Formats: sequence, C-alpha cells, structure tokens
Amino acid sequence: MQKDLNNIVITFWITYTWIKQSNLSVTRNWITQFYCVECLTPNIQSSQEFLLFLIAPSTNPVQFVQINESDLNIKIEQKESLLEQQNQKASQVNQTLYNDRIEVNDLNTKLETLEQELKELRQSNRNLEDEIFQQKFQKDNEIAHLLKNIKQSHKEKSQLMIEIKQKQEYYQLQEQMIQNNNKQNEIQEKNLQMQQSEIVKLENENKAIEQQLSKLSLQQKNSDVLDKYESLQKQQQTLDQEIIKKQDEIKEQEEKRRTLKQNMFSKDQTITMMRDQKKKIDKKIKNSQEDIEQQKLEISRQENSLQGKDRIIQQEEELLNQGKFELPNEYQKLQQNDQMLVRQIKDNSFQAKQQEKTNSKIMMNQKKQEQAQLEELNKQARAKQLQELQQKFQQTHGLLEICFLMDCTDSMNPYKKQAELCVLLSMLSVKKQTQRDTLWSLICYQDKAELKKLGAYQQLQFTDQAEEVANYLSAVKCGGGGDAPEDIDGAIRQMINNLKWKTQFRIAMLICDAPCHGTNFHEFDRSQDNYPDDDLTGAIELMIQNDIFFIGILFTNHTNKMFTQIRNIYRKHDKEEYYFHYDLRNAQPDKIFEELVGVLTKVSQTATQTNVRTTKVKNRGKVPIENPGTKGAKEQQNPVEVLCILLIRQQPNQNDFVLETFRVYRIEFSDQIFNQKYLEIQTIGVDDFKQIEEGQWSCLRSKDPFAQGAMKSAYLMIRTHQNATKQKELYVCKTPNDLKPFKTFQSAVQECLTHLITQKWMKKFNRDLDDAIAKKNIKKRYPQVLYSDLLIFLDARGNHWIAERYFEGEFVKYNNNYGYVNQENSDLNKIANSFSVYSFVKSNFNYLICDIQGVKCCFTDPAICTMKNHRLEPTDLGQEGIAQFQVSFNLVKNTCKEVLQILDLNV
Repeated sequence: MQKDLNNIVITFWITYTWIKQSNLSVTRNWITQFYCVECLTPNIQSSQEFLLFLIAPSTNPVQFVQINESDLNIKIEQKESLLEQQNQKASQVNQTLYNDRIEVNDLNTKLETLEQELKELRQSNRNLEDEIFQQKFQKDNEIAHLLKNIKQSHKEKSQLMIEIKQKQEYYQLQEQMIQNNNKQNEIQEKNLQMQQSEIVKLENENKAIEQQLSKLSLQQKNSDVLDKYESLQKQQQTLDQEIIKKQDEIKEQEEKRRTLKQNMFSKDQTITMMRDQKKKIDKKIKNSQEDIEQQKLEISRQENSLQGKDRIIQQEEELLNQGKFELPNEYQKLQQNDQMLVRQIKDNSFQAKQQEKTNSKIMMNQKKQEQAQLEELNKQARAKQLQELQQKFQQTHGLLEICFLMDCTDSMNPYKKQAELCVLLSMLSVKKQTQRDTLWSLICYQDKAELKKLGAYQQLQFTDQAEEVANYLSAVKCGGGGDAPEDIDGAIRQMINNLKWKTQFRIAMLICDAPCHGTNFHEFDRSQDNYPDDDLTGAIELMIQNDIFFIGILFTNHTNKMFTQIRNIYRKHDKEEYYFHYDLRNAQPDKIFEELVGVLTKVSQTATQTNVRTTKVKNRGKVPIENPGTKGAKEQQNPVEVLCILLIRQQPNQNDFVLETFRVYRIEFSDQIFNQKYLEIQTIGVDDFKQIEEGQWSCLRSKDPFAQGAMKSAYLMIRTHQNATKQKELYVCKTPNDLKPFKTFQSAVQECLTHLITQKWMKKFNRDLDDAIAKKNIKKRYPQVLYSDLLIFLDARGNHWIAERYFEGEFVKYNNNYGYVNQENSDLNKIANSFSVYSFVKSNFNYLICDIQGVKCCFTDPAICTMKNHRLEPTDLGQEGIAQFQVSFNLVKNTCKEVLQILDLNV
C-alpha cells in the first residue's frame, strides 16, 4: 500500500504538470479528492485506478477496476508522449527566449558602444574645432602683437630722434657760449699784450729820461736846480715803484688768464658737466673782467702821469738850456712850474677818479645787463625743459584707457542705452577729477557659437571721441546666446590681445546679466551649460598680469557667484585692490547710467592713485586704497593717540609706559655741504652729518605704537623734569615697522636723510620767497613753513631712536609720492605744492620733493622721487612718481600760480 501511495504521488505530480502545461482546466475538487482518496475510494487498489479517478472524477471508482489494463497503459503512454513533446516544445521555447535575450543584450551593448563612439567623435570634432579656432586666434594675436611692437619701435625711434635733436641743440648752444667766452678771452689777451707793449715803451722812455737827467746832472751846478732835480728824481722813483707794482699785477693777471684758459679747456672736455660748473666759471670770468677793467684804469692813470712827467721833463730841459744864460730868473720859473705841476697832478688825479667812477658805473651796468641776460636765458631754457618734461609726462601718465565688455545678447537691450549715456558723461567727469584724458573701446560679446561664425566679436579700438563709442554701441544689435551662460572668457582674451593698449592706467568694466561658462562660476544645472568644464581663471590672471583694473557690475543674482570667484582669484594673487564690485540690482532702470558714471569716476581716481592719503612704497606694491568717495585730505587725531596723550600727561600706568634714560644727540648738516651737493643728491651720505650731544634726558615712552605708516611705527614720549611747574615736552619717537630701534647712529641718520635734506630745501625756499616778495614790493606775506628738527635718542642698551617734537592739531596731507594733491584753496596748501614744483625746477629737474604733510606750519616725513631712480628710500618711485605729480598738479595749478609767479617759475 505504501508503494502504491508513492506511485500515486509521482503520478499525481506528472499528471498535474502535464495538465498545467496543456492548459486544461482543473478544478479544486481534484485536489480535494486526492487528499481524500483513502476515505472516498476504498476500492482503489492501484495507482492506475487512482490516475483514472483523477482524470474522470465523475466516474464511479468501482467501475475503474473493470477497465482493461492494456488500454490504460496505452493511454498513459500516449499521455506521457504528449507530455514529453510538450516539454520539448517548452524547452525549445525557453531556449529561443534565452537566445533572443542574449541577442538583445548584444544589440544593446553594440548600441551603447556606437553611442559612445559617436559621443567621442563629436567631442573630438568639437576639440578639433576649438583647436583650429585657438590656432587662428593665436595667430591673429601674434600678428597684432607684432604690429604693436613695430609701431612701438617706430614710436621709440621717433622719440629717440627728438631727444637726439634736443641734445644737439643743447650742445650747439653750449658750444656757442664757449666760443663767445673764447672770443672774450682773445680780446683780453690782445688788451694785455697792448698793455705789455705800452709798459715796455714806457720803460724805454724812462731809461732815456734817466740818461738825459744824468747828463744834466753833470752839467748843472746850481744848487737850487740840483735840489729840484732830486725832487724830480724822487718822483721818478715813486713812478718806477708804481710801474713795478703794475707789472706784478699784470703778471698776476696773466696767471689768472692762464688759469682761465685751463678752466675753459677742461670745460671743453667735460661739456656734459658744464651746467654744474657754469656758475663757478661765470664767477671767475666776472672776476677776471673786473681785474682787467681795474688794470685798464690803472694803466690810463699811469699814462696820464707819464704824460705830465714828459711835459715836466721837457720844461726842465728848456730851463736847463736857458739856465746857462738866465740863472737868476730860473728859480722863479721853476717855482711857477712846480705850482703848475701840482695843479696838473691834482687835475689829473681828479679826472682819473671821475673817469674811474664813470668806468665802474659802466662796468656795473654791463655786468647787470649780462647777468640779466644770462638769467633770462637760464629762465627760458628751464621753462622750455620743464614744458618738454610736462608734455612727456602727459603722454605717459596723462591718459586713461577704459574698455567696456558689453554682453550683447537679447536680454541686454535695456542696459545698452545706459552704457551709451555713461560713456558720453564719464569723459568730463574723469577729466575733472583726475586731470587725465580718456580713451574708450568696446568688446561686444555673445557666445561661442557666434564667435565661431564671426571669427571675432564686434569691437571698437581705443578712441578719444565719446560720441564715436556711443554711436558704435547704438548700431550693435543684440541677439544670440543659446544656453544660459555667455562667453566672457573669449571677450576678456580678445580685449587683452586685440586692443592696442598704450597707457599705464587701464580699466575694464563688465556689463552683463549672465555669468560665464563653467559650473564653478554659476548656479545653473550642468545641463544648462554647453561648456560646463570651462574655467575663467586664466583670463582673469591675464588681466592681473597686464595691470588692468576690473569693474564688475551686479545687475542680477545670476552673476553673484561669478563675481565672488573673480574676487577670490584677485585675492589669491594679492591684487585685490585691482578689483571693484558694485551692486546695482536696486538701481532705477533709467538712472543706471548715473551710477555707472560715478563708479567709473571713483575707479579712475583710484587707478591713478590721485586720492590716496598713504605714502606708496616701491618694494611693497600698491597700498590699500580708501573709499574714493571720502575726502581723503585730512586725518583726524587718532583715538589711541588722544588716549596716550591724556594718560601720559596725567598719571601714567606702568603697564602702558616705560621710564627710560636717554643720551640725546642733535644732527647737524652744514649749509656749505648742502650747497655743494644738493644738485647731486645721491652723493649726500651719512658722513656729511655730525652729532652734537644735547644732554641726558629721562623720558616716559609708550610701550605700544599709536600709529604706523608705510615704513615706520610711532611711539609717544614725554620728557620728565624735576621742576614740576615746567611744561612737559611731548615727542614722537619712530622705529622701523618691525618695532625694533636702530642699532647704530649711522643707520638712524640714514633713515633721516630725506627729512634732513628737505629741511635745508625748505629754508632755501623761504629765503628765495622772502627775497622775491621784498624785491617786487609785494605786501602779502605767506606762512613760514619749517621741517621739525630731528633728535637721536640713545638708550642704555645701545639702541637708537629717531625723535621729533610732537605738535597737536589737525594733521593734513598736501600731496603724496604717487599723484595725490590736496585741492584746498589755503595758503599752506599753496606753499606745500609750490614747494614741490620749486624743488624740481631748482634741482635742474633731477628730483622732486613730495609727500608733503604736517600739522599747521610744522611739516614732517617727506619723500623724494629722483629722475634717475637713485632709490634714496623705498618711497623713491623715480620718474613714475614725478610724472604722477606733474599731471595731477594741474588740479591746483591755478591756486598755486600766485606763489609760482613770485618765484619766477613758469609752470
């Protein structure tokens, strides 16, 4: 029974599977009957009966036993064969389905491969197009660069020819002056030769007279006549002594003449140094001329005396001849002759004196005329040289170039008109605030698709006609721009490479409402950017390398991230002062141009450094720039400084101040050394100064500095006195910015050189101004400005501190060393800026004293810019600093005109 049941189970599962695969309907009753087979069909004795029961459940189970077993087997075999066929068909179908799936997978793989290949082909094609475009762009840039170099070389050549012509004219003028001096020397030599010949003639005549007198002495016996002869002989000796004296003077004059010849010969050899030696040579020439004129007067006096003597001798000869016969009457005649001789001598001496006075007046007038002519020539030469330098400085530092990078896609139409108005109004505003003319250009960019079609974006080269820029921009039609970002990178590179930049001051203003390509520079989805991997960093670095000031205008939120990244690039290169960012999102649409004009004017002031209060230091780059909108001329008293003064004058806290004892020295710089070296300022050194001890002082010094400039830090110091009623003296004590005092006296004096030289210059300026006011009888008096005296404080540790008196009041900056000039109409401002011009002209245009600042009439901390960049200090910016001042000085030229005219400075 157990075996039959097993067979039943197997048969059931085979039958169930076959029925299921054959899609025959099977009722749940069969399964129920299967489980109940033992109870419902007790007569089933085999698996066949059970199988038949399953196939025909309605059949009576008792009848199944009577079915032929052979027929059952046949049916089973048939069913099994059918089942096997169905299984084969099912397996074939499954195999076919499996194969189809494999084929579909293969096709999908091939499709993906083909799509990848197509994408790579498109990318390679795009890269190839970009490479071809870059090569073409680079070639165009190289051609433009070569053309620029050729034009620059032509310009340099023409400038060199002009300089050569100027030098030739200058040398011709100097040679003409030398020839004139040589002619004067030749005339002097001829006069001396004539004098020598006359002296020889007089000597011969004297010898002849002596021989005649000796003959007469042998023949004459009358005692009265002998006495008269002796008196005449004494007179002759006196005349001989005078002649010998004059001969000695003539020899000295010959020595002077030889010396003058040597000087003229050395002057020919060193014509380049003739300007410096001119005064000495003129002085020697004047002295020699005075000596020659005096000699002429003496010789004429001698001639008159000798003529009188000749007449006397002739008379004596006649008397002697008549004396043989008329000796009694001779004595009376001799007396008369003596009286006549005395009268003649008096008359001759009076006439000689009158002639001498007349000649001296004539010589003085001639000297005054020559001196006036020489001064006028020097004045004209200086005025011409200054005019040429100003023209040169105006060409190099008097222009400002501004380029508009204008997004010209469809969305930018509202902003285009505002840009036109900005250009038209900015030119006058920039000129007024910076004294610089402007050149304008345009780059009207879109996107890379338009760039490939056009080859280059529409551009306008630099022009000084604002109307031309406005008209060009008005004719540009906005359009294009497929994806959200635009090609700012291509616009910047075209601006740098294609535009012909000429000047030192360059500004680029970006006007756009969409960011550049590259997901690092915007917040759009990657799918919205056709070039998501682009990077604007390279283009920004090109602007930094070319010293271009960049203005970013924020019109929409879309460009906010881009401008933030650009600022980070400038900050990374330590050039953040070249980047300006202005938010105009809330500006009225029809007033945007007014905002743009204000932005351009402020940045123009900053770019030319005309509104910077701080001294610029060459080895530190540009100083941080203040907000251009501030006044920038005066500095209020530092709060820390006020607190220090308050504390130090009351009850000082030991934690804030240090009590020290110093040995104090004063620095002395003689006028003689200054007059010898001021034209060659680079030759002034520490050895030209002396230290003079002032005594030993007890002082309270603040531990921390209250102020810090470009080079030095400042401490407050108070001199303490035993006498409590005596007024306390406040000093400013200075050290380098590393807060360490100077180790030697020489290093401390070296730090003071500029101040000490400027102190001498200011005294010279005051003297010349006072003399000119007195000479021209001008009633107005100007304030007497002085640079404070400097002291060296030596502490117990051997450290040296530079100190000067502290003056309370408003600290004013009148100009700096990079183009800032104060525009106040005050006498002190006139004096300060006129002093800078005075130093430049009187130093024969070798250097300019600037960075003028101080409290009331007490000035301090100057800077000196030298034409040859001698680098006296890091604040010496050379020709660049001088050019900046000369251009910016036009802002105050009219207010300083009064002082400059008094000093006869034609600026």
